[in-house]
Amino acid sequence: MSRDFSIPFSEAELEELKGSFRTMPSYTDEGHIFTTDVAALCQAMKFERTPEQLTAYKNYYDKNFGGIITLTEFVKSLKALHDIGETTKNCAAVFDKDGNGFISEDEYKEVVKVIQAHDPRLKELSFEQFVMEADTNKDGKVDVEELANWIKDALKST
Repeated sequence: MSRDFSIPFSEAELEELKGSFRTMPSYTDEGHIFTTDVAALCQAMKFERTPEQLTAYKNYYDKNFGGIITLTEFVKSLKALHDIGETTKNCAAVFDKDGNGFISEDEYKEVVKVIQAHDPRLKELSFEQFVMEADTNKDGKVDVEELANWIKDALKST
């Protein structure tokens, strides 16, 4: 049975999940695991995912974090998991690869690929259509906050 992730984790649950994290085969004294343990970690959390979703999560950490999941990042993700707004903010900030505060076309494509793996309800738009929908201040660019809001709104409306 899968856990209801719309409900925040209690402190006791977080401690239990930290313990599960520390039992992963690749856990190191530096406090991280490698993406080879993504499936085992999801299973320990009762987070039922398809093989495609597990591959997308692994690819996300491989590409964005060098194949490493730190305990700190893991706990941050868990604390935000029940809150789509917080989750999308965390995710959006990671996708701003050049750190300029705005989402490029390549960054947008990566966002859609990862979010669709987690939640296939997200529709893929052309980059131009995405900018038209997400650019709420009408400056012709989409910043990280606008991206987070767009994802949250897109998932709510489906």
